[in-house]
Amino acid sequence: MEDSALTLANHYLEIGRPDRALESLETSGADIEDLSFWRTRALALLGLERYGEARVAAALGLALEPEDVTLLATSAIGAVHLDDVPGAERAFLAALHVDPENPWLLAQYARLVGSQGQLVKARSLIELAGRIDPDNESVTEVRALLAYLAGDDKQARRHAEKLLADDPEASGAHLLRGLVLAEQGRLGAARAHFETAATYDPADKSIVDAAHEARWATHPLLLPLYPIDRFGAGPVWIAGVALLAVTWAIGNSTLQVVVTVAWLCFVAYSWVAPPLVRRWYERRYR
Repeated sequence: MEDSALTLANHYLEIGRPDRALESLETSGADIEDLSFWRTRALALLGLERYGEARVAAALGLALEPEDVTLLATSAIGAVHLDDVPGAERAFLAALHVDPENPWLLAQYARLVGSQGQLVKARSLIELAGRIDPDNESVTEVRALLAYLAGDDKQARRHAEKLLADDPEASGAHLLRGLVLAEQGRLGAARAHFETAATYDPADKSIVDAAHEARWATHPLLLPLYPIDRFGAGPVWIAGVALLAVTWAIGNSTLQVVVTVAWLCFVAYSWVAPPLVRRWYERRYR
């Protein structure tokens, strides 16, 4: 294909317009023997979230050059989004065989194995990536993710805040910060981060879904259930039973009735309100 068309397509990729990049390639005709064509096509399809087609384009390019790191990485990311973990791992390992000190590849492979519960292996990979490039954004992002998966909220927060200090529009960092806050029961603050992440990356379904869930969970009708969100159902139930026991031990019949009725109303509300609010929310906003 003409160099000008390929250059234009790559320009569109750089400015975040994969749709125009693909259009430029298709209107100019395909050169199936041109490795650059397959690289650009695969990346454009990946940007459009057409992951199956991106893997096909990557495979056609890899038939020309089996060790092309860009195409191997594209194939791996496409496989991740299609939940093909074995395929993603094969592609990442093939890319790392060619470029073993690529911090981005190491970070993405660490993300994959970490999400599969292999946290020790993931930490080893991300430490290697960090030694190669300590300031790499992908390395910091995956460090935050692994800390979150390991339940280390303090480290997850630290890494996420570093990402946000470097790039306030980093949607992944906002998502991670929101997840940590949600784990702590701070749903209002978590919602703000989820919604910011969705604003910066509206094409990411997982981020948009997290924002929707946060809006539902912070509905005013659910405010009475804040103690459950903040402390967990177990501690709240224990506290409620303890309060009832103390009330009955005092022997004040009026207080007994008031506290018992209030507690039963709270229990009933905790069972009834969430599904009703969710149903109303989904009908109104989806």
